Amino acid sequence: DVVAIAPEGELVFAVAELGDDRASGFPEERLDKESRTRMELASASWIATHNAPEGRVRFDVLSAIMLDAADRRVYVRHHIDAFGAARA
Repeated sequence: DVVAIAPEGELVFAVAELGDDRASGFPEERLDKESRTRMELASASWIATHNAPEGRVRFDVLSAIMLDAADRRVYVRHHIDAFGAARA
């Protein structure tokens, strides 16, 4: 959903997940090995077709869950390096 360069120079590919109620859990819980593979293939394709800087690549997950639709309150979490070595 988002391609960016972090202040440290890392190329960041981020996916945004939205949940519409707390009862269904956090949206990032829907990401699985298949989701990771799709993100990695999409990032490789993006790198191959753009003038991407050399260096480290990381995958972030941005998740938002609707707390109160009437008040437009949303809880947002940013998982930096969501597929890092600790999660592999």
